[in-house]
Amino acid sequence: MSMIINPYRFGGGGGGGGGGDPYFANVVLLLHCDGADESTTFTDSSGSAHTVTANGNAQIDTADKKFGTGSGLFDGNDYLSIPDDADFDFGSGDFTIECWCYVTNTASRTIISKWTSGQLSWFLGAGAAGYGFYISSTGANSVLACPLTSWPSTNTWFHIAVCRDGADLRLFVDGTQSGSTYNISTTTLFNGSGIVTIGDDANSNPGFYGQIDDVRITKAVARYTANFTPPTAAFPDS
Repeated sequence: MSMIINPYRFGGGGGGGGGGDPYFANVVLLLHCDGADESTTFTDSSGSAHTVTANGNAQIDTADKKFGTGSGLFDGNDYLSIPDDADFDFGSGDFTIECWCYVTNTASRTIISKWTSGQLSWFLGAGAAGYGFYISSTGANSVLACPLTSWPSTNTWFHIAVCRDGADLRLFVDGTQSGSTYNISTTTLFNGSGIVTIGDDANSNPGFYGQIDDVRITKAVARYTANFTPPTAAFPDS
């Protein structure tokens, strides 16, 4: 059975903007990207407390952020990596992947993915060439399930989220659904052994240029099933 949260209930889109998160137990990754300027320490505030490693020049930037004291800064050739874990194998279940992005170069592509060659599972990207949310059930062949229908403006913070609710897969930008609902039916996403990456993918595709803030992955919960008001504060830690 799908678990659906009213995006307006907490005054900020499924758990942001005051109060606690009733589905916090289902949050498997929560990166506020706070800390000292140029720090390479990224802390997972979810109950899973995954180890996050900064690669290349990926670092915390305190000059530009959406919430808190900082955001993750990426220059197109660096990324954060998280080891493979069952938390990120969604199977045929519901999930929500979301974050805030500030793009400085339209060559951007990868936001967050579990997308290693021969181990393709899921990929969320945004750039002038389009992109959106890709899925794979085989580990080798992929489908652009939810394409971006318009490119968000550069040098502006925007919220992006993808949600699976049973057979329905939807992509939202700033709370508005992008394109049509994709019928994923009972498709099981490939259970690969690849790492999770933020800011680039493991295939060395074009990375992300700019800042990423408040990354949250919620497993077994479809937080957004219709247009909603984006979060007005950092996601809660409980």
